[in-house]
Amino acid sequence: MKFHQNNLIIPICAVATTKYGISFRLGIQPEIKLSADDIMDKDFNLSIPLGLSYEYKNINLDLRYNLGLTDASAFTASKNRTIMLTIGYGVEF
Repeated sequence: MKFHQNNLIIPICAVATTKYGISFRLGIQPEIKLSADDIMDKDFNLSIPLGLSYEYKNINLDLRYNLGLTDASAFTASKNRTIMLTIGYGVEF
């Protein structure tokens, strides 16, 4: 069974950077459902992204945790919680 859902996620974060290449992120993240195959999920979710990143030369590591504030489903009292790890390499043009 396949399930399709399209969401628009807008992370809005304040970033504090140290001189050692470490950055801290804190913000708010609205998520709006654009389309879905079912009606189980709510049309709007809100979460708080917390993050820590480190940049050294061209390599960037970013670890974020999204703490859900709103119930993810109209039928249960569950909240979304997500951990994301991003590893990136920057290229100069």
